[in-house]
Order: sequence, then C-alpha cells, then structure tokens
Amino acid sequence: MSNKLSDPGIYFRCNFCYSNLNAEQALVKTKIACPHCHRRVTVPKPSLGRGHLMKDWEVVRLLGQGSMGEVYEVVDSAGHKGAMKIVHQDCMSEDETRYLQEEAQILLKLRHKNLVRVEEAGFDDLQYFFVQDLVEGRNVDLTLKKYGALKLVEALRICRDVASAMDYLWREGKIIHRDIKPENIMLSREGVVKLMDLGIGLTQEQIQKEGFGAGTPYYMSPEMIQKPSACDFRSDIYSLGISLVEMLTTQKPYMAAGREAVFDKILTENVNLQQLNCSRETKDFVARMINRNVKKRPSSWSECVQFFETLIKLENQGSSRKEHQYVYDLAEDKTFSIQYYLTLFAFFIFLFTLIYFLF
Repeated sequence: MSNKLSDPGIYFRCNFCYSNLNAEQALVKTKIACPHCHRRVTVPKPSLGRGHLMKDWEVVRLLGQGSMGEVYEVVDSAGHKGAMKIVHQDCMSEDETRYLQEEAQILLKLRHKNLVRVEEAGFDDLQYFFVQDLVEGRNVDLTLKKYGALKLVEALRICRDVASAMDYLWREGKIIHRDIKPENIMLSREGVVKLMDLGIGLTQEQIQKEGFGAGTPYYMSPEMIQKPSACDFRSDIYSLGISLVEMLTTQKPYMAAGREAVFDKILTENVNLQQLNCSRETKDFVARMINRNVKKRPSSWSECVQFFETLIKLENQGSSRKEHQYVYDLAEDKTFSIQYYLTLFAFFIFLFTLIYFLF
C-alpha cells in the first residue's frame, strides 16, 4: 500500500455540525468541545493519517467510522474532492474480496440522481477501497440525533427516493445493497436524497453462489441472518422498512446487548407499529416491508416507489408545500449560516462596547 509521510495530528469532522476539526495525537479517545457547535465530541483514532496516499487519492481527514470500515475525505492531484471508504480486511473472506473487485466495475457505470456516484473502486495492494462523490450535507442518522424524529411525509419522501435508487440498481445489475440504514442515506445541502455505501453491495448471483451475509445487525433481514444465499432485493426492502420506523421514532426497533441478542430479537419479536403516528395504510405497508416472511413483502422496488407516492399524497392531504422543504437543508443549520455568524459578531461588539462604557 502506497503511503507518504502522514501528518501526526488527527483531522476529523464534528459528528453534530460537520465542522472540520483537528487535535493532537495525545487526545485520541478523549472528549473535546467543538468550537463551532460547542458539543462534546470524541477524538477518533483513524487507521490512515492525513497525507496518506491510496493510489492517486490523498487523505485529508476522517469523516466517519463504522463496524466494517472508515470513511475519509480525500483529494486527487487535480484538486477534486471525494469520500473514500476502506473496508476492514477481517470483514471479508477471500472469495468475497474477489467478488467486490468484480462489483467495482459495475459500480463505476451506475448513474442515478439518488445515488452517490462512485469515482473509483478497487484494491491498493490488499486493501479494498472505493471513492465516491463528496456530498455536502448530513446523513439521516445524524439528522435524527440533532433534530429528533422526522415528519411523516418527509420520511416517506426520503424512502421513496431510496426505493427509486434501489429500483435502478436492481434493474441495472440485480444489485443487493446489504447495508441500507439511516447512516447511509445522505441529505445534501441542496435538499437531494443520496443513497451511499454501495461498496459492499453484491449481485444476487454472487450471493446465491457463495451465501455471503453482511450489513449492520439492527437492520439485517431474517434471511440475511439465517440463509444469505436466499436473499434478493426484498432483503433491502426489509432494511428500508426498519430504517423508516427509526426515522419516525428515533429508536432502532431491535435493540439488545450484543450481536447475537439483536439477531434473536429480529427472528422472534414483532415491531410495535402502533407507536407510529400515521394512517392505517402507512402502518400496513411498513408491516409488509418488515414481514419476516419474504413472500409477504412488496414484490418489487417499483411497487415500493408507487406505494410511497400514494402514501405521500394520502398523508400530505393536498398540502401545497414544496417538496424540498421536507428535506433537511444544510444551509438552514445555524452553524453554516452567515446570518448566524453576523449576529454573533454583532452581539460581541455590543457586549464589549457596553463593558467599555460601564468600566
């Protein structure tokens, strides 16, 4: 793996306001106050330091860490920015590594308005990585943590756009995402929904041949847990249904201490949909999406898109509000607002003037 001398500092982003931060190595795993939003954030320990080279991409800062890998902001020699995910080697078998290399060629050809475009995918020595467009915004997971539960129509529209992207993926290459969750759904600052993290997706043929299971435990379908080789697009429909419940409640439906305990709940317990503040039609459709019986789920992604459209009209009841107003807009966040900084500056000027004349 290529590498140039890395900057010894830790460069990362605030989990709450997405501001760029840096800290000394000695502060790893300790909490510091973000100077922008004043929230307490933990200084991470990235695998790759600032300046590390992965082929033609240079690491700028860590954007996030997960159970399967890490995401970094990177830049190429022409100054083009991207988001690079590296997948931990211990999360993949030798055969799955080979399949991901084949899948990389498919990912490079995919283009859809609700998909984050993949710029490059492959291996640098033994390290699998893929680079996608860097989308300015905040993912749904962080939006839930910052603002609480989403409005019903907002959540339905986000899910409709994700379903549209997945319909395209299934028609183009029979691709199963395997990790649909709020953290992988980005809301751009222009108000566009973008599905991320296609780098661990496999085609149905690959999964049926080798039976590779993958994903984040809380959102994994029963068949992905028990028999991955039986999975098709309906496994992703299940994950989107679980994500929708979380969008409306801020709670993961299946919470437990440990992976196996989570799996046990998924396989034996039903989600309480009565807590959802929505119509009976919406509850019934969510119940279909997360039904443990694969055959009782929607028969296609196209059906999901159409049903979401119907539910949006039903729940919206003729509202004339523009669609983008239901989607989180980064420009409206006070930590990114010019007006916020001008107001703050004016306040300090007033305060200093008042102190000067008083004393």
